[in-house]
Amino acid sequence: MIGWKKSFNKWYFWISGVVTILGTLPSMLAPLRGTFLTMGIDFSDKISALPLVGHWGIMVVGIGVLIFLSAKNKELRKHIIWYSLIEKTYLVGGGIWMYMQDPILGAGYNGAIVADSLQVLGGLFFLLVTRKE
Repeated sequence: MIGWKKSFNKWYFWISGVVTILGTLPSMLAPLRGTFLTMGIDFSDKISALPLVGHWGIMVVGIGVLIFLSAKNKELRKHIIWYSLIEKTYLVGGGIWMYMQDPILGAGYNGAIVADSLQVLGGLFFLLVTRKE
């Protein structure tokens, strides 16, 4: 593999993994308060959302860990990148849809939309440059 590809892959997976972990860790540790702190979305009046938001936090932190680990584990990369692309594309689309429905609530997704859009582009770039491997 060409040196810049190898370097891009490691940095992409490390940065993407850390951003995914840190962006959702508060929601995993304290689902209602963490979601309010990171996204400005207040679920405190909807206690029934606690299991859903907590589960979401655990799942996204988990994919962040897998993305990070795939920087060193080449066998994981393509499987993880496909799952990550699906998950992150869904969030970007859902965030944009939320913004169109309720711009005030949707504004809470701005950071996630930007971060996940960049990660989707990086993932597509990774798949493009490694398509023959």
